[in-house]
Amino acid sequence: MAGWRELIPQAKPSGWFRSRPGHALLCSSRFTGRKGPCRRAGFTLIELLVVIGIIGILAALLLPALSRSKQRAQVIGCTSNQKQVGIALQLWEDDNQGWLPPGANHSTGLFMGQSARYDQTRTNMLVYYLATGLGEPAPDVTMRTAKALRCPANDAINPAGAQKTVFGVITEGNLGLPWNPFGYPAVTETWNPGQPPHQVNELSALRPLSGLWALVDVDQAAPGYPTWKDTTPRLPSHGTTRNYLFFDGHVQRYPITGDKSYSAPFGP
Repeated sequence: MAGWRELIPQAKPSGWFRSRPGHALLCSSRFTGRKGPCRRAGFTLIELLVVIGIIGILAALLLPALSRSKQRAQVIGCTSNQKQVGIALQLWEDDNQGWLPPGANHSTGLFMGQSARYDQTRTNMLVYYLATGLGEPAPDVTMRTAKALRCPANDAINPAGAQKTVFGVITEGNLGLPWNPFGYPAVTETWNPGQPPHQVNELSALRPLSGLWALVDVDQAAPGYPTWKDTTPRLPSHGTTRNYLFFDGHVQRYPITGDKSYSAPFGP
């Protein structure tokens, strides 16, 4: 029985054939049965171009969607920041008998263009009064930046975002107001003696607080040329819309219409 293995035909893997010494290994096609030299599997040039084309089409479909998602996230971040400012402002009003910053017994107030940077000298900036309510340190000799008074969309297109004027408070003339709700600083260069701030109940006597904005995205697309306009974003941070914080605390986005002024969406 020692040679029984020689009597039984040994099965060979299908698809290959033993070649003679010194000859290339032959392979058979599963479809035609024809034999030929074995080749290593790989992509042809046409197959590679097809794959690259498919990847390009997928990228073209996905990138706009990703861009829109990023823009929406930035709008949401800006809205969240403005809501934080609204809460801090209402808390400040409650602690100061309904006065808007800088409060009672002040003969001057705030600039319209608002910076996120503050220290103990910047008393004409809203952040000076709201810093602690926004979870930031109280003003002192150190220059700091309050994150809530920055817009994520502006930071994305402007590397020096912290240096820019991104938000502005409502001023005289907007929505037909007869005075500046937050007052106005004395400006020697324009012989402006300044204006004092007002109380919230003075505003509510003019129109509902839900229809009176307190803070808005600012940019160079708006008409006029205030001295701080060069420090604002060249284009609106949110494309064709601006975010508005209203005195009742809600934030809403409005399209930029008409003459592109800040109060254009609300009519004359």
